[in-house]
Amino acid sequence: MTAHSIIQNATDEELGLAVFENLYALFRAMANNLSDGQLVESEKLSRHLTFPTNPMFKGVWGTRLTANEADSIVDETIAWFKERNAPYFFWWTGGNTTPVDLEERLAKRGMISMAEQTQELAKGILSTEQGSPCMIAELDNMNESVLDKTPKDFAIREIENEVELYDFKKVFVKTYQIPEWAGQA
Repeated sequence: MTAHSIIQNATDEELGLAVFENLYALFRAMANNLSDGQLVESEKLSRHLTFPTNPMFKGVWGTRLTANEADSIVDETIAWFKERNAPYFFWWTGGNTTPVDLEERLAKRGMISMAEQTQELAKGILSTEQGSPCMIAELDNMNESVLDKTPKDFAIREIENEVELYDFKKVFVKTYQIPEWAGQA
């Protein structure tokens, strides 16, 4: 799937992969556009690290390791974040993550699952058996004719100042039912 492909008649699996690809694009944008961002991508995995001190801005994703190499690369990756004084980071996993026992390997190194984070560290983040809320849309390819059905003063545009950013945060927190602190990121 390319960054600019339009999915039609998508399966649940294709939609799920599109969510991940959208998330990965966000990570790349954060690392490339925020102060002192770092982005390392390879065939094995990708990682990003940037300000602020929030695990959303620090993470590993797109992991495709063999069972034989997984332990050494996991240890190397954890060391990479420690060397950069990252107090914590997310290791994103999904249907295409390999090896299939990666979550168990991470748990052996003290990392906790999203379910545990939600219960222990991130109380208030909505999570169901299907996961946490997300949306899929390629904003560059949206059908803008739907705007004909919206109020005349409705507009989609980039945020230009802190007041608008705060307004966006309020909508984001309410829409995704996340705690205030999570929206602050």
